[in-house]
Amino acid sequence: MKARELRERNKEELLELERQFSIDLADSRFKKGAGEIKDTTTLRKLRRDLARVKTALREQDLHMENKTAKNMESNTEQVGGGE
Repeated sequence: MKARELRERNKEELLELERQFSIDLADSRFKKGAGEIKDTTTLRKLRRDLARVKTALREQDLHMENKTAKNMESNTEQVGGGE
């Protein structure tokens, strides 16, 4: 999954993907331990996809924090500017 595709999704979709990738990764680890997985690159791909989803979620959180901080600054300036 591409990072650009993830940035276009909303938070609920990203949280669902994070949950699904975590479950898939755990299942794959058990299968690898049992010798059921021949292609070990599956684990690497899942780990990287999960990291991309977590990064996209964090970027959204930071974006919202910055918006909130800017709104707080502008509100403070408006209140303080009238004195």
